[in-house]
Amino acid sequence: MQFIREVFMKIRGILAVLSVSSALLAAEPRQTPPPQRIAPPIIRSGESAVELKVASTGSWSETETPGISNRADTPPGMLAAKLAEEHMLCRWMPSPDSASAIRGADLIDAVLSADESLLIIAERIGGAGKPNSARLVFLNLFNGKIIGGFELSRRRIASIALIPGQPEKLLAVQTAQPEFGSADALLVIDLRRKKIAAESEATPGRVRSVATDGEQLWFTAAKEPGYVLTLPLASPRGTPERIRCKTAAPRIL
Repeated sequence: MQFIREVFMKIRGILAVLSVSSALLAAEPRQTPPPQRIAPPIIRSGESAVELKVASTGSWSETETPGISNRADTPPGMLAAKLAEEHMLCRWMPSPDSASAIRGADLIDAVLSADESLLIIAERIGGAGKPNSARLVFLNLFNGKIIGGFELSRRRIASIALIPGQPEKLLAVQTAQPEFGSADALLVIDLRRKKIAAESEATPGRVRSVATDGEQLWFTAAKEPGYVLTLPLASPRGTPERIRCKTAAPRIL
């Protein structure tokens, strides 16, 4: 418990200085190249056409900085050491939570890696009630540095979870954005390659709960009351098997 308290005190300290991180270096930051995107949808109204976009909230930049080591003080073999972008100063200003009266950071979820070296934070971009993207940010808990991250363009993420036996991948629940042609679904995200490695077919409504043992997925969905659905993690594109439950609204913990 003492270790956990120390970890979260460290996290609180890190987040407190994010807003002034731009003063760390005088060098002009190099903006991270945007992820590959397909053409945004066009909404037509009479004779006019409006391109639907995700509002740019928060900020992310990377500056090549020789001499900076994001692996400093991190034992080799730890996930934080494996995912650290060396000689790169990462600056992050979280998106403000427009739905909150205190205007905190618009964070979706966070998970601690199995080896307790890395905190992975999921941020919502675009604001509440609007088209969204998501950003994953990596915090090295050995040295307190932001060591990398990337954007999931036009993906509305509801939650993230670790995958047992696959430390460099995450399981994410996606919420539908019809304006972008995306459905409620489950995603497997490759943290090293910074991309979606696998995606399920549209789930029967919003995913209410999900779990995995590293080989199989189990989840419940809004339009399948009374059932747990299961898919193989390696190939989640198929039709899920349905397992009847005695309760009308099962949840997987």
